[in-house]
Amino acid sequence: MQEIRLALVNVNDPRREHCWIADKDGEVAGSVLLVRSTDSVAKLRLLYVEPSARGHGIGDRLIGWAESRLPNGA
Repeated sequence: MQEIRLALVNVNDPRREHCWIADKDGEVAGSVLLVRSTDSVAKLRLLYVEPSARGHGIGDRLIGWAESRLPNGA
């Protein structure tokens, strides 16, 4: 997970790439990364949920959160 965060910091284009990180009880539980390809298309690049956090709906909530933050329904 740390490697993913470092890569995002180094190559992130905030106009195109969006990352959300979930926590459970103060610990990182998962993350989702979306990349906007065009004004109307975004691609899910990464969805990760820690094994200890699986089965609690975190992946579904991460995707829902990401979708709700995309302008123009992309």
